Amino acid sequence: MKWIGQHIWDFISRFRNKIIQEYTYDGDGSFSDNATDISVTQEGTLLRWGSVVNLYYKLAGNLASGVNIMRGLRIDMDDTGNHGARQSKMYGIEIDIDGNQLGSNTSNQSVGMIINNNGSHICQGIDITVGGAGGDAHDSMGIRQSITDGSFELLHESSANPADWFGTITTTNGATTLQTRDGDAALAHMTLNIDGDIIFTSNSIGTGAETYKPAPSGAWNESFIKVMPNEFIVGDRATDPLVIEDDEDSGAEFGVRTVNALDVMYAFVKIPRDMKATYVTVYASSSVVNGVTVYPYNFQNGENDAVSSSTGNVGAQVALSPNIGASGVAGLLQDLVIKVAPGSNSIYVHGAMVQITSI
Repeated sequence: MKWIGQHIWDFISRFRNKIIQEYTYDGDGSFSDNATDISVTQEGTLLRWGSVVNLYYKLAGNLASGVNIMRGLRIDMDDTGNHGARQSKMYGIEIDIDGNQLGSNTSNQSVGMIINNNGSHICQGIDITVGGAGGDAHDSMGIRQSITDGSFELLHESSANPADWFGTITTTNGATTLQTRDGDAALAHMTLNIDGDIIFTSNSIGTGAETYKPAPSGAWNESFIKVMPNEFIVGDRATDPLVIEDDEDSGAEFGVRTVNALDVMYAFVKIPRDMKATYVTVYASSSVVNGVTVYPYNFQNGENDAVSSSTGNVGAQVALSPNIGASGVAGLLQDLVIKVAPGSNSIYVHGAMVQITSI
């Protein structure tokens, strides 16, 4: 189209009202087509700072009652057809950026989306609602990403200092790293505020160069800790070690016993953090009056007098008064020791149970 000998697309078009464009795909067959095409090629050496498409909206008036909603970009797509064996896909936004710049400037960037949302009221960067009647739960995703191995999928920077951040990295085999960084110190702590249980399912738990296997199922739970016979050791006044009483010939029981009647045995029990021990029961082949004494224990200095000890009978529940254990960092230093004085080398200990509860 020409206007006085010149193409009309050489002019800037300005419209005072709405622009409505309707386009209908009709007919059969496979084809690739776009309802609207905008193509811009920048040539030459001049630097530019602009946009291929720029949308601007300003609310200058004072609203009356009700709700005013305006969207910079609204996409509404519906697929209600019966496609048989054919596959139908819809994408609200598809971004394809090739950032293969040449040159020595290492600050070149290719960013798929930049969101700046500032205001004095509720501000949200992205609000996503995903649902559908078809497929399974795995087919519905809020965000799906495929990022070069070793790169951050998510990087959350502090508004106070962008050098302080938290990020996630996923690589081969699904190996995932959660990483924090304090730009000028070492205070990038991680806090989990959980309103419920924390459940771990793993093959091992690694810390630095050491790897710890989880305790066997049932060794301890939220209410008690089991102490097995092999966890007892003999006191330093003994001249012989503990022995395993093996009565399988008579079909009786297993346990550990002292060689000498006056020897005593000890078991060190670790109390989980933010838990406290309330009762201890020692199980043996016979009851012994005042045969059990329970002490607090500090694994860093060996002290056993943070609180007073408790004494009771073998085969009975010994109440710990006061309870042993403390919350927070102090809880890491509050464990306990069970002392058993059988008074006979014919009494053998089967084990013990430490009852625990949350502080």
